[in-house]
Amino acid sequence: MFQKSPSLTFFRKSRFSRIITIAIQTCIEPLRASIYLNIIIFWKLAIWTIMIVTLPMRAIAALHRVRLQELQLHGVRTELESVLWDRNELEEELFMAIKKHKMMEIMLEELEGEHEENIVRIQLLEGEVNRANDDELRICSWLHYSSKILVARWRIPNYVFGPTGSGFEGCKSTVERG
Repeated sequence: MFQKSPSLTFFRKSRFSRIITIAIQTCIEPLRASIYLNIIIFWKLAIWTIMIVTLPMRAIAALHRVRLQELQLHGVRTELESVLWDRNELEEELFMAIKKHKMMEIMLEELEGEHEENIVRIQLLEGEVNRANDDELRICSWLHYSSKILVARWRIPNYVFGPTGSGFEGCKSTVERG
């Protein structure tokens, strides 16, 4: 495929060419090492120079970052103290609300007890009112009938007992109801 050039084959085949190649490579290696050494020294010198020159700027930037972090830390501490203060106030308000709630429950229980007592009293009073109404109705009807008997038997004039003939105007509504 490849055709080898006649000059390369000459150098490969001859012993003299091998010695010359080894000698050239031996001379090139120290030259290459001296060039690379100079390049490496120059490169390290340049990096150290850049590092020394930029050291104050990096130090100032680091101090600036530290200062900003301190300011942020101070802000966070202030906010934390504020939150803790608010939390304490809210806890106090919560405890006050719980106390008020308990007092309201106690008052509600007292009111419910009074309410039940008042309901019992009202029921008792309704029973008494019903009995009093029944008694009044009985008395009024008795007075009404007894006055009619007196008028009829003893001929007492109607004006003595009133226009209804009972003599008790308060009983008029109860008699009419009965």
